[in-house]
Parts: sequence; C-alpha cells; structure tokens
Amino acid sequence: MTTYWPAVCLALEAVGQGSIRSLVGAIGTVAIETASTFAPINEYGGDAYFARLYEGRSDLGNNQPGDGARYHGRGFIQLTGRANYRSYGRLIDVDLENHPELALDLDVAAKVFAVYWQSRDIQAAADREDWPAVRQKVQGGSAGLARLIAIAHALLPSALTRSEAA
Repeated sequence: MTTYWPAVCLALEAVGQGSIRSLVGAIGTVAIETASTFAPINEYGGDAYFARLYEGRSDLGNNQPGDGARYHGRGFIQLTGRANYRSYGRLIDVDLENHPELALDLDVAAKVFAVYWQSRDIQAAADREDWPAVRQKVQGGSAGLARLIAIAHALLPSALTRSEAA
C-alpha cells in the first residue's frame, strides 16, 4: 500500500476529493477492487472470459470485435469498456482508448481513480458515511460492502455507518 497510496491520495486531493472520509472510502475501495494488492491490476480472467462478459456490449461502448478482451477491467477501479477508456482517458488527457494498457501505469491509474471518484460524487456519499452508496456508485451493487464497512470502522473507529443505523 505504501508504494501506491501516495499517488492515489495526491490524485484525489488534486480534484478536490481528499476529505478524511473520502480517503477512507478510497482505501477500502482500492483494497476491494485490487484484491488487496493495492496495486493497479488487470481484472482476473483471460480473453475467453472477457469476451463472454464484455464482447458486443453497447452499454460499455464495445462495438468492435475483440473489444471485450481489449477493454477488460484495469487499474485501481477496474475501468471497463471502450467508452469508459475513451471518456476517462479524455478527462486525464491520456489516449486510453488506443492504449488501454496505460490504465495499469501508477500515475494514470491514480488519475483515473480520482476523476471516476469525482465524476460520480463518491466523496459526498463517503462524507455521509453512506458506505452502501459508495459501493453502489463504484460497482453498481453491494459486492464488497461488508469489507468496506470493516475498513471504515478500523480507520474511523467512532463511525456509525448508515447501514448499521438503519
């Protein structure tokens, strides 16, 4: 974590997403999305797996043969799909659409994470300690929620999460 976290933290702060609870949410998210490596990683699976999951998915902008494998999840946030590589690449001024492997570069992955976090207003959810909303905004569901809550409690011991208050 000490190798990679400074870049993520600086990128979040650079886009105004550096509140304490936002950083706690980011630590938990990076832990979940990178299988506890805290490094920008490739999504687990091979070309056949990625093709089965992502090939031809217009919701991801995958409109050319091979897009499923080419634009599989990468980085700290598991950026997926041609449209997302194009969109987030433009936001950080890196040609991720033509060079998707750059999403594994530390500085690029940190910037993608930060603008993704900002664009989905995840800091606001984290600041409310609404950890279910953080997971929903990151991955569209609740996978990893228990782990995020455990990490939040470890880093914010006095925190009472909304999911527990309900």
